Amino acid sequence: METHGLIVMGAAGALGAFVRASAEAAGAAQAFFFDKLQTEDGVRKCDLADGGEIVSALEAIPFEACDRWRLLIASGVYDGAGNGPASWERIKASLEVNLVGAVHFATGIAEKLRQAGKPGRIVIVSSAAASVGSCDIGYGVAKAGLNGLVRSLSKQLASCGITSIGVAPGLFDSPMSAAQDEDRRNDAIRATHLRRPMGLDEVGSCTLYALFSAPDALTGTFLNVNGGQAA
Repeated sequence: METHGLIVMGAAGALGAFVRASAEAAGAAQAFFFDKLQTEDGVRKCDLADGGEIVSALEAIPFEACDRWRLLIASGVYDGAGNGPASWERIKASLEVNLVGAVHFATGIAEKLRQAGKPGRIVIVSSAAASVGSCDIGYGVAKAGLNGLVRSLSKQLASCGITSIGVAPGLFDSPMSAAQDEDRRNDAIRATHLRRPMGLDEVGSCTLYALFSAPDALTGTFLNVNGGQAA
């Protein structure tokens, strides 16, 4: 019987915690949960802004222990405060976590899998902001970059059995969206066909599908869980 391992980056966030709670039911033989802050039992510290911590996290995972591995990257930061252009320092800080760190972690996992000769599935949480833009410039740029990461990983590695799928939520119920400026939050809601935020369970169920059930033929594509958001 094939065994699989699960890796979740951003395990203490709303979406990561949703997937983490489902890990036991999914039957993962090995599970590794990471987040910037080690706030919960079973969650290991790994700050995506710290390359050394990323390397240490990758070295802690026994890739030979399972037949197949699944990775979810669901971490990120959003600068929802204030109006007007952000400073370069704030934009840079956003890019370091939301794009550079995510790319470092995902490509590191992909290379470890390739070296071990193990198939896998990499799921990366992007955002509707990748296509419609964001008032947080760093966040919008980073999420658009993650779209390119999903497609590039797929193009390079899918033929080796390592597939990549993106999940692009719109506004959904989470601490991050709750901290958003009310006017900007309402604008995002009005841009959806449903005229409401997505539920965590809606985004979570699509993320679980991408991780565990989606066919390999979906590699390089995105599940747009945004309620029809178009602007």
